[in-house]
Amino acid sequence: MKALRHGKRWAWTLAGLLTAVLTACRHEPAPQPQGRWVAPAEEDLTAVHLQLKEQEKQEIEAFVARRGQALQQSGTGLYYDIYERCPAGAAITRGDAVDLAYTLTSLNGTLLASSETDGLRRWVVGAETGEPGLTELLLLMRRGEKAFAIVPSHLAYGLSGDGDRIPPHATLLYDIEVKGVYVKRK
Repeated sequence: MKALRHGKRWAWTLAGLLTAVLTACRHEPAPQPQGRWVAPAEEDLTAVHLQLKEQEKQEIEAFVARRGQALQQSGTGLYYDIYERCPAGAAITRGDAVDLAYTLTSLNGTLLASSETDGLRRWVVGAETGEPGLTELLLLMRRGEKAFAIVPSHLAYGLSGDGDRIPPHATLLYDIEVKGVYVKRK
């Protein structure tokens, strides 16, 4: 008797789900907005992008709160702390090349790259390719300084990652030291 009741419940549940699916497939198209027409796929992607960005922001804020370290936040969403200053070091400007000692991890603590295993990283500040968040941080620094930064995915490798070490939609944690600054000749 108990098995029969359980079987009936399962059948009603299945019937309800099937009805919901079939009903959902028969919706009427949304009315077209006045003015510029935007394809529904573009609207959907924009909504998903905004949702992912908000979720990432909440994850970063929770990480910062757990870490308990005072970090500055830029208007773009970069969190950073230049924890060792060197006022006598060469200032960094766009077009300069810098050598970086670094550790790069994901927000969950996975080591992605390090100068200990890969050697110093040469970076041209403000180059067309690369991470705008790292460029933003370097423009605040001088040779000899050390910094910690949280770079949101939109300031790093975005939704696609780098196809190698950096996964899609990855928030990056940098711990860097500027070892050398090579000033671009004017």
